This record gives sequence, structure tokens and C-alpha cells, in this order.
Amino acid sequence: MVLRTHKTDVNGGLTMEENLYKKLKSVGASNLVFGILIILFGIGAGVMMIINGARLLAHRSDSLF
Repeated sequence: MVLRTHKTDVNGGLTMEENLYKKLKSVGASNLVFGILIILFGIGAGVMMIINGARLLAHRSDSLF
């Protein structure tokens, strides 16, 4: 009779805690990359809005209305 604790081998000799740690590590890394991309997109969109607003202000005398 073999008694097993909560640290039984599941996949390829890795314990459940090791599998969970690897999954959490990959999810954390992907969330970090996604957050950085969102910040860069926000900064880029803000800069483009400022540039287009400056162009509109510079050429406001060209408008007919």
C-alpha cells in the first residue's frame, strides 16, 4: 500500500505545485507584456492627438465657417 501526499507526481515527474507555479509564471509574464503594450499604445495615441490638434490650430484661418 502506497500513501500519497498532496505532492504526487502528475506530469513528467513534476508536482502539482510546480505545474501551478509554471502556469502562474507564464500568465504573469504575458500580463506584464500586455500591460506594457497598452501603455505604449496609449502614449502613441496621445502624441498623435496632440500633433493633429496643433495642425488644426495652425490652419484654423483656412476654414470657411
